[in-house]
Amino acid sequence: MEEFKKKFIEDAKDLVNELETSLLELEKSSDNPQIIEKVFRTMHTLKGTAGMYGFDNVGRLTHALENIYDEIRSNKLLLDIDILQNTFISVDLINYLLTSDDQLDENLKKEFDRIIQYADMAEIEKRSEISKKQESEQSNFFYVLLTPNTSTFKRGVNLEATLEEIQELGNYQIEIIKRNLPNFEDFEPTNLYLNWEILLATENAESIEDVFMFFLEDEFIILPIQPAQIEKNKELLSLLKNKLLYKDEKEAKQHLKEIKEKAEALSAEKNVVVELIVEEEKRKESIKTVNQLLHKSTTQDSVRVPATQLDELMNLVSELVIIGSRLELFHAEQNYLLMDELVENVNKISRNFRDIVLNIRLVPLNTILVRLNRLVHDLARDLDKKIDFVVEGADTELDKTIINNLEGPLMHIIRNSIDHGIETEKERIAKGKSPKGIVRFIAFYSGTNVFIQVQDDGKGINPDVIHQIAIEKGFIDKSIKLSRKEIYNLITLPGFTTAKKVTEISGRGVGMDVVKQNISDLRGEIEIDSEIDLGTSVTLKLPLTLSIIDSLHVKLSNQNLIIPLSFIDSCEIINEEKKITAIQNNYEYNGRLIPLINLAKVLSLKQLSSKKSRIIVLQYTDKHYALEVDQIFGEHQAVIKPLGEVFGNNNLFSGATILGDGSLAFIIDVIKLLKEY
Repeated sequence: MEEFKKKFIEDAKDLVNELETSLLELEKSSDNPQIIEKVFRTMHTLKGTAGMYGFDNVGRLTHALENIYDEIRSNKLLLDIDILQNTFISVDLINYLLTSDDQLDENLKKEFDRIIQYADMAEIEKRSEISKKQESEQSNFFYVLLTPNTSTFKRGVNLEATLEEIQELGNYQIEIIKRNLPNFEDFEPTNLYLNWEILLATENAESIEDVFMFFLEDEFIILPIQPAQIEKNKELLSLLKNKLLYKDEKEAKQHLKEIKEKAEALSAEKNVVVELIVEEEKRKESIKTVNQLLHKSTTQDSVRVPATQLDELMNLVSELVIIGSRLELFHAEQNYLLMDELVENVNKISRNFRDIVLNIRLVPLNTILVRLNRLVHDLARDLDKKIDFVVEGADTELDKTIINNLEGPLMHIIRNSIDHGIETEKERIAKGKSPKGIVRFIAFYSGTNVFIQVQDDGKGINPDVIHQIAIEKGFIDKSIKLSRKEIYNLITLPGFTTAKKVTEISGRGVGMDVVKQNISDLRGEIEIDSEIDLGTSVTLKLPLTLSIIDSLHVKLSNQNLIIPLSFIDSCEIINEEKKITAIQNNYEYNGRLIPLINLAKVLSLKQLSSKKSRIIVLQYTDKHYALEVDQIFGEHQAVIKPLGEVFGNNNLFSGATILGDGSLAFIIDVIKLLKEY
């Protein structure tokens, strides 16, 4: 039963991820019956299996929500923001219950009971009646005439952003009306010669005037209207005659008739999402309570494996068994020529074996994108910002261990982008930007590495401000000159923050230093770049896997060492004459001096004397360093083994590996070595 239970939890978590994705889609397309049906079916499936494995609370919660979405799909209840937010809270509760053996914390128990009561059939019917009543009530209607003057463009007003804001207020219809255009010789390309006639049905009447805050008073008119009374509206008739220059009253009345037809058609359209009167502050408090208590890790230790990969793995195992038998036979016969062929075959199959096992451990990034999508959704709501989360390269794969440890750093980076980077709607409009900010998540392969970039189109980071804060807080001396890249790297120092006040989201001076440490622990690198008012980009460079690395096998004194190949720029042999220069802790490389690290001294080893020295040139970020070793054996594929407690305090080794002769070789942690140096 325990095995079946584990399998249920795995399947249920997959279903919850699908459910969360569907809810995010539903928020954007609330009238999509396919998505509503999908949400209902997912709840129904979870309800049907949860009770079989002792997850009674999961069963009760999904049954309650199933009732709500059954009413919605039957058009008896309108989907509203309140239902969506409570469903999101329920998803978090289900996730918690799946990882806590269906047990609830006391505070979460209160939220659980509240959701159950919220989904009670009597409450559903009550909200359904309110929905029908609101649906039957006529929306507020407005006639808006936008008549920009010839200086509008010159003042930097963004017309496209204005029209997009109008469209977000409710049901609308926009018509472009040409003015009396000048003669060709009098035409001025930077002037504006068009009017916009807008019909708008909205429940958000107070926000209409805010849309035109950057226009002059004589450039727009907002007139409340009733569709049935338009033809009798003398104020509107006068407006058409004076503003649109209808000299013939007959033409003006014909235009009134056309406006009436459009307004009546507009009023017949059904608003799918009806915002009910809800206790907004109470709901926000519920979301906050649940979020604080649901930080229990939901990462899965198991990996789903395609059947084709298992078949291939089985074939490779069979071949290894057969060749192992042949090795035993030829070893007994001492037929060394045939032994060479067998060794070559074993090496070939071992490489294939390694590749297929590594592929099995690889997991696509889209497994954590549901959580990141949800983070963007919640932060945009809490900060009252409109955000588009754009994802590219979601099918890029990384080792399961890296994926599990990557979610936290990525969430912090995205949180910074939305909180610090993306401006408020009014700030963006004032800068001529779209009211909606963009956060891009981009992933791609490059060689044996995966690059992940988080970009935003926000206010950017001023390097002068970063430099000044670093000086004021004593991180650097003001006499030190730093490159632009080095200035941005200051952001990852412990305790560094540009936030002027502490909020629940950020500003405590912890975060980016931890992000950098976590990325370094994954043998990765982090780079920050930014342009004022264009945005900020944070780039992570990560290895595909932590299990096996391509490396260089070297020897210093009698100690075997392994250096990751990704850090090595070149290997050189220097004679006694050039070695004299190298003794001064510098090494001449490509016409310039680079630091020479005395690895023997760092590791407390005795270096062997030789007329020739082997130099390994390392590259980290945009800097080069030189290491001197006694012997270089060549490339080696190192299977990384963790170090025991005896080496727990070491700062220079990231692990060890077993060489072909059975001896031990330590793997140098290049980043820690260069920091120590």
